[in-house]
Amino acid sequence: MKTTHKILGILWMAICGYFFATLVPAIYEARPHRLDTLAIFLFFVLLYLVGASTSIYLLIGTKRACAKQFPISISTAIVTTRLEGNRMKFRVLAMIGLACSLGLSSLVAHGADAPKLSNKWRIEVSGGANSDGTMLFRVTPDKGTPVDVTVPIKDGRGENNVAQDIKAMMKKTLDPKTYHVEVDDGEDVLVKKKWKSPNFALVLVESTVKGSKIRIKKE
Repeated sequence: MKTTHKILGILWMAICGYFFATLVPAIYEARPHRLDTLAIFLFFVLLYLVGASTSIYLLIGTKRACAKQFPISISTAIVTTRLEGNRMKFRVLAMIGLACSLGLSSLVAHGADAPKLSNKWRIEVSGGANSDGTMLFRVTPDKGTPVDVTVPIKDGRGENNVAQDIKAMMKKTLDPKTYHVEVDDGEDVLVKKKWKSPNFALVLVESTVKGSKIRIKKE
C-alpha cells in the first residue's frame, strides 16, 4: 500500500507539474483580454501548483511511514493508529482532488478549444501605431475553415487610419458574399455576417505593432 501511495504521489507531481508548466506560457501567449478568462487560467495555475506541492507531502508521509518502528507501548500504538488514520484520510482526499482537477481541466480545455460565435463583431482600435508591423486576425465560421487576415501597418498611422487598414484587408480577404465590413465611429471596425451565412468567431492571433491596442467584442 505504501508503494502504491508513493507511485501515486510521483504520478500526481508529474501531472500537476506538466499542466502548470504548460498553462503559464499559454497565458503569456494567449494574453486573454477578458477578465473572466484570465481568472480561470490563473485559478488552474494555482490549482496545479498546489497539487504539485501537496504531492511532496504525500511522498514525505510515505517515507516517514516506512521509517517507523513498531510501537513499544499501548499509548504509542493508539497515537500511531490515529496518525495513520488521518494520513489515510488525507490521501483519499488527495486522490479525489486529483480526479476532480483532471476532470475540470479537461472541461476547460474543451471549452477553450471551442470558439465563441457571433453574427457580428466589433474591433476597437486604441492608439496610433508607433512602429511598422502586422496584425493577424483569424475568422472562423461555424463548422467551417478558418481564414487568416494579415494587416500590414505602417509607423505613424493614427488609430482611425489603422481601423481603415484593417477594414481594407478584411474586405480584400473575406468572401463578400458571406461578410460585410465597415468602419464605425472612426476607430472601430464592424465585421458582420450576411443573411443565411453561419455565425463566426473572430480573434486577434498576434500583433507586432507597437502603440495600437486591439479589443474585440461581440455586438
